[in-house]
Amino acid sequence: MSETDEPTTIATRLAVLMSTAMNLSALLADPLTLAACDPAELRSTLASLTEELRWMRSLAGIHGISWPADADARIGSLDAGVAAWMPGQPVSQDVVASARLALEMLGGVPRS
Repeated sequence: MSETDEPTTIATRLAVLMSTAMNLSALLADPLTLAACDPAELRSTLASLTEELRWMRSLAGIHGISWPADADARIGSLDAGVAAWMPGQPVSQDVVASARLALEMLGGVPRS
């Protein structure tokens, strides 16, 4: 078992992921707040989210956590949207929709 696989490390990482997911859910649910946010910071946060979701997905297979059948597609769609997002540009509705679908896996924002 590596140091990053220790239960305390996993629990801490999951807590940070869930906190980030809750904050993003609130941000994505409010169009005014979303419009006012820093695009570079949001892009970075969403890129980190895809990495953390992939990590959590890997845990699901090991620990029997139930994930939607399309979890990999949701994560991939968000990742592709973030990769195509030009720095300094506002977030596209496609990226917002992909983020919402990804966050739904964690109990995040409902579809609007």
